[in-house]
Amino acid sequence: MKGERIKGDNAPMLLKLIICLVCFTFLSVLTVWVFQVFMSDALYENVKKREIRQTADYIKEQVMLRSENVEKKIDEYSEKNNICIGLYSVKDNEIKELYSSLVFVDNMIHNAPAKMLQSMYDMAVREGGEYIARFGFDFFDDEGNRQEIKEDGMMISSILAVVFEDLDGEERMLILNSNMSPANSARKTFGAQFGYTMVVLVIFTAIMGYILSRIISRPLKKMTAAARELAKGRYDVDFSGGGYSEINELSRTLNYAASELAKNDNLQKELIANISHDLRTPLTMIRGYGEMMRDIPGENTPENVQAIIEETTRLSELVNDLLDLSRMESGTGGFEPERFDLTSAVNEVIRRYDKMIMTEGFDISLESDGYAEVFADRSMILQVIYNLINNAVNYGGEDKTVLVKQSFIDDGRFVRVSVIDRGEGIKKEDLPYIWDRYYKVDSVHRRASVGTGIGLSIVKKVLERHGAAYGVESAVGVGSTFWFELPVLNR
Repeated sequence: MKGERIKGDNAPMLLKLIICLVCFTFLSVLTVWVFQVFMSDALYENVKKREIRQTADYIKEQVMLRSENVEKKIDEYSEKNNICIGLYSVKDNEIKELYSSLVFVDNMIHNAPAKMLQSMYDMAVREGGEYIARFGFDFFDDEGNRQEIKEDGMMISSILAVVFEDLDGEERMLILNSNMSPANSARKTFGAQFGYTMVVLVIFTAIMGYILSRIISRPLKKMTAAARELAKGRYDVDFSGGGYSEINELSRTLNYAASELAKNDNLQKELIANISHDLRTPLTMIRGYGEMMRDIPGENTPENVQAIIEETTRLSELVNDLLDLSRMESGTGGFEPERFDLTSAVNEVIRRYDKMIMTEGFDISLESDGYAEVFADRSMILQVIYNLINNAVNYGGEDKTVLVKQSFIDDGRFVRVSVIDRGEGIKKEDLPYIWDRYYKVDSVHRRASVGTGIGLSIVKKVLERHGAAYGVESAVGVGSTFWFELPVLNR
């Protein structure tokens, strides 16, 4: 709506993407700025101290091993790392310089007073042989007394004193001095630089976020428009993706959903038409027989009354089946499992067809491996068997033979009930859909000889309610076998 505030999950992708990218850029630059401005001194000092220690370890090792050209190696490391190095001998509390390499003039070693050397020696011995410190440039005065750092921005020195013995047991001392430049001016430069950098990056990020969001959202907007058309009942819309595997996958899924919705819509319309036909037929016959009995003398016969009763019964069965199916789909139907004899239940259902067997020549028989007890809702399982036999009778063809087979499988742990006919069979591509209440194999609706014509949908719902396995095996011209399985209790 115009004037409506955008907040939370209602914000468009464009705005969300720009905000996320700007926040990411801001945090990234802020992190770099904190490290450069506030932590640079500590990081720089740690690097210099580690560099001094590594140099001291190397020179100490060379001296202790009496390596050739020790002086040359001291000069190389001194120039390489910009560290002043002094090597001293210590004997009878007297410290003498053996060799020094001074790469810069303003260092703490050049012409160091004896008191300073003695102080460094004492501190190193006290610390276990190694002493490192960070001092102002004028750390020692001419008398060798330690001075404090007096002003911000003063040149800082790191000094490392190492006391050790060589292979002859003679005491040696290494003093290494590395200067660290003051970072105040650099911090101010970095601060200004990062300020300008942040402004430029935020603007650049906002522009890039706008462009990216437009590119990403374009196919989504197209699919949204197509979805609106789908909601209006246009199932022939095309959800075209573009550019991204995820969007292409989404478009394929939506196209599949649209085709399934179109199929279900057509099947639902056919179902309504078929149910209307099945309801209209008995109503028309009841009305016709009733008018005939009213208007024509002598037509009030038991045969006409029986026809009205049969059509009324068929009408009631159809309505009851539709109600049962609706209750099972909504999960509100009653479910009362009990222990009962499945073999006796099958025989009970077959006996309902005695009249059809005698009058119409059907052959409906049971072939059983033995007695089987199960734990299930007895009335629901009776309904399953009844609907499967009805389906076999309606589509069994001229053979009129229906075999109900009960067999034990999986070492007797389960019992399988199969209803077999020798009718026209079902095409392979139609098999996945025959359990759907909207589906019929042939395009011409025909009235079921027995039952209501939606029995397989009820079978599916009942067996799924029991968690039972079920299926169908069929081939055109051979016939069909519908089966289901239940756990056995008596084995």
